Amino acid sequence: MDTKYDQQDWESRRHLWIRGLTSASNSGQSSGRPLTRRLDSNIPAIAGDPPNDKRFASLLVAALVVMFAFAFGMILLRDLKENERRILSIYWDGVGRVDFAAPYNHATLVWDLTSQGATSKSYPNASSYLGKEIQPSSILGSRRLEPGQCWLIEGAVGQVAIRFALPVQVTHITVDHIPRSLVSSTSNAPRKMRVWGFLTNSLEHLLPQMQADMTLPMLSLPTYSFYSLGEIEYNIMQKDHIQTFPSTRFNKPVEGVVVEILNSWGALNACLYRIRVHGIGGV
Repeated sequence: MDTKYDQQDWESRRHLWIRGLTSASNSGQSSGRPLTRRLDSNIPAIAGDPPNDKRFASLLVAALVVMFAFAFGMILLRDLKENERRILSIYWDGVGRVDFAAPYNHATLVWDLTSQGATSKSYPNASSYLGKEIQPSSILGSRRLEPGQCWLIEGAVGQVAIRFALPVQVTHITVDHIPRSLVSSTSNAPRKMRVWGFLTNSLEHLLPQMQADMTLPMLSLPTYSFYSLGEIEYNIMQKDHIQTFPSTRFNKPVEGVVVEILNSWGALNACLYRIRVHGIGGV
């Protein structure tokens, strides 16, 4: 059966087909999605992201680096603080406390309560490089510690008495000795010491409720009343050659202190470089 070809009808159908394709294409482009294939579900949230195990490894490495940097920084800060402390100790005289036993604070020795030390004539090399006699007053207020520049106590047993300008409530005692790095031996350093506070009988009314100790220093006079401030022990094994000890046994003001040296660290004689007394003054 013959069918008559209608060119006008064919052209009309062709235009409708092209229009349909164009409309569909425009719809796909406006949505940003291809017509034939949807790949959105296959694209990662962030292009190029590594798998989860690689990301975890990267985070772990970063955390370890941060921890190492923090630890190194803390060590460096500790060393800086230690160096700062050493530098400041030069200006603070090693302690950073008022020394009421220093001559510049008008402290003086009480000679009748101070034992006689060995003379340089008997021990020229132990007391001084220059062979001159070192007096007990050398242990008060001296900043420089030089080997041999000390008060030599024969038999490693003796005492020194210091009077303050005004009564002081003693809180700490500091003992200085030469650093171990400067000498071959520190066996002549004082080891055990006993500290006393004293008042002259004319000032004993400051402590009306207190009783003086029945025991007395090796050298004592009836014109003084003595009060125990405790015992201390200088340790040559410690890093610091300047050692400070608390004194909490007696919390009342005293006119001065007596420091008894009971023994040394093995030498026949004790070498005392410096004694300092700290506390609350002007009371």
